[in-house]
Amino acid sequence: MDINQRIESYWDKRSEAFNELRLQELKSPNAKAWHALLAQHIPLDRPLRILDVGTGTGFFTFLLCHHGHTVTGIDMSQQMVNHSRQNASTFHSTATFEKMDATKLAYEEGTFDAVLSRNLTWTLPDPKAAYTEWLRVLKPSGVILNFDSDYGKTTFARNEGHVHANVDGHILDECTAIKNSLAISQETRPAWDLKTCKQLGAHEVSLVPDVRPYVQQDTNLQYEEIPIFMMRVVK
Repeated sequence: MDINQRIESYWDKRSEAFNELRLQELKSPNAKAWHALLAQHIPLDRPLRILDVGTGTGFFTFLLCHHGHTVTGIDMSQQMVNHSRQNASTFHSTATFEKMDATKLAYEEGTFDAVLSRNLTWTLPDPKAAYTEWLRVLKPSGVILNFDSDYGKTTFARNEGHVHANVDGHILDECTAIKNSLAISQETRPAWDLKTCKQLGAHEVSLVPDVRPYVQQDTNLQYEEIPIFMMRVVK
């Protein structure tokens, strides 16, 4: 099993519990907070074509599609995509979901007004290739919003009171082992991400070092105590 297959298999196994967590979050104050943050950086007054990369089970996609946008969520895990499609049916959503590699997008150049991603780039064997592809499929002046954390030195463990408290220890060990095998885990982030996107020719790159004070509004949804950065990239 190569690294991509190993990552896909891991997230397939996590998909059911992950879906339950995201459905809980969609009903929580976090959803409104995330929506408000996205609205500061993505125009909501006109229909856009938006790509949600590493959609998981559709959290960002469902937040945005009711504005009249054409939103597509992609994920390399087939089980995540299956849950997303079921959620779309349940919510009567116009969102569409496809199984796809974040580093090999099946879209023409200049297809999207915005590309979004949450907690994905730390899991990728080749995040530079992902940024290259995201910029390629953006329209001129299009925006990338990438939310992620510097998990490189983290060992994942079950922490009482956190959302992952009930995750099987073997699953968390596998997550840590996969993470440690990836080159991105040896980089200092988000400095590496900022530098890479500038090297790839982005017109503008900016950073919010930690969005947790804005988006983590539900005390019943406690995540790891590590900053969540937001990198905003304009093509």
